[in-house]
Amino acid sequence: MLAAVHPITFSCYTSLFEFGATSDYYMDTFSDFNKVSYNLIHKLGDIYDTVYYLNKHQQMYESLGDMTEAEVVNWWFNLGIYYGTTVFLVFYTPDDITPYDPLEEYTGLENGDHLED
Repeated sequence: MLAAVHPITFSCYTSLFEFGATSDYYMDTFSDFNKVSYNLIHKLGDIYDTVYYLNKHQQMYESLGDMTEAEVVNWWFNLGIYYGTTVFLVFYTPDDITPYDPLEEYTGLENGDHLED
């Protein structure tokens, strides 16, 4: 019996630390307005698509009574994926954000009247 329970308890024990580390990472992003705004701007299309399909998926809630048990389990599984993806898109920011400066592409186009010597 212990051999069957050990993998489950070990996985739960280590997942607690992973959950804590992930929540700390997301809270760091959430506390910095620049990171949240970066995510919203750079991932807006993906966020829109995810929320659109989440809403479409939620509309199927009334028909859960007509589904088989496997379909209901799959419905809840997909719902978790939609919410998890939304949280990931809004709160996950890469460690190295390199801002794009469009002026770096245009070299040698300075106005000659205003050049400093």
